This record gives sequence, C-alpha cells and structure tokens, in this order.
Amino acid sequence: MSSRCVTNDEFETAIKNPNNRSIIKFVCNQYRDWLTEDTLISCGLNGLWNCLEKHNPKLGNKFTSSLYLFVKWQCAGQIRQNKNNRYVELREDIVDESPAVLDCMIVHEYLEKLPKRQKKVVYDKFFEGKNGAEIARELNCTRENVRQLLERAISNLRKMHLD
Repeated sequence: MSSRCVTNDEFETAIKNPNNRSIIKFVCNQYRDWLTEDTLISCGLNGLWNCLEKHNPKLGNKFTSSLYLFVKWQCAGQIRQNKNNRYVELREDIVDESPAVLDCMIVHEYLEKLPKRQKKVVYDKFFEGKNGAEIARELNCTRENVRQLLERAISNLRKMHLD
C-alpha cells in the first residue's frame, strides 16, 4: 500500500469536514466502553491521518468508507495494545458484547504475523478490493505469483487460527 505525504493544511481541511467528523465520532462511540476519551480522540485523528496518506480514490472506494476502516483499526489496535501492556483491564463480558471487535483484533494480529508480500496481497485483495492483475503490477510479478501468495497466506492464516 503506497503512502503519500499529507500536509497540515490537508489535515485541517479534512478534520473540519462534517462528514469526516461524523464518521470518526460514530466509530469512536463503538469503543467508549474500552478506551478513554483522550485515546479515542487520538485514534480518530491518527485514523484520519492514515486515511489521508493511504486512501486511493482510483480504486473506487469512498474516502469516508476508508476513514471508517482506518479509525476502526486504530481503536482495535489500541485495545490490543492496552490488553497486551496490561494498562487497561477489559471487562470479562467483552466476548458477549462485542465479537466484531475481537474478530477485528484477531484478524489484525494474524495479518501482522504473515510475511510482508503475503500480508500485502491479503490486504490489497480483501481490504482494498484490488484484483490479481493490479496487485501483480504493484509487486512486479505475475498474476499466478499473486494467486500462489494468496493461497499460501490463506493457508498460513488457517494454521494460525487452528493453533
């Protein structure tokens, strides 16, 4: 996934956009039980910045759809970090209340364990909606190589899940 340099002016314009603020607020409200207000603000701002860096309108995704995902990933990642660092004790009933949060955390954790090229193929295919030819061009390989990388990645994810 390519990143571009974001200016402070672009960020200021984006944060002033009521649609962006609404998306950030909506996502952060889903995590109020697990994260402090300051942490939620930080997740929202970091998610917006990351979205500005990485969103590619040529792929056909709306900016607000990408923003939703980036803020959600920031919040889920913060919960995982807090849990790992034992800064925050999550309530025991989190499993009953929010399986989507746990699923997102688990998927993110598994993806981080994949080799770089496998992670990129999975992310591009399933999160960015790219096809094999687009991914192959970016990786400078053939579509068959992309298919094989994806197959290996899925196999590795299954093994991680079963372990």
